[in-house]
Amino acid sequence: MDPGISFSQSTWRDTARPLRFFIFDARVLWALLIWAGQMRLETFVLALLGMSFFAVIELFGLTPMAALRYAKNALAGPARPLISPYDARRRSLC
Repeated sequence: MDPGISFSQSTWRDTARPLRFFIFDARVLWALLIWAGQMRLETFVLALLGMSFFAVIELFGLTPMAALRYAKNALAGPARPLISPYDARRRSLC
C-alpha cells in the first residue's frame, strides 16, 4: 500500500463487496438463526437447504433479487400484455 494513503482514505474500496459469513454469503444467517433458535434435525435440514440455495445462485453469479427476477420471468413466460388485466376488463365493459 502506498505510504501516502492513509487508512481512512482507502476504506471506501471495500464498500461494494458482498458481506460474507465465513465462506458463505451473509444472507444465510436467517437459516442459521432459525436453527439456533430451535436445534432440531428439521431446522438443521432447513438451514442446510437455505445455505445450499444461496450457494447455488452464487455459483451462477446471481444475487437473490436477480434470481427472483429470473424465476418470475420464467413463470410469466415471454408474452407480456400491453395493458393490465384490470384495464382490459374495464375497457370491455364500457
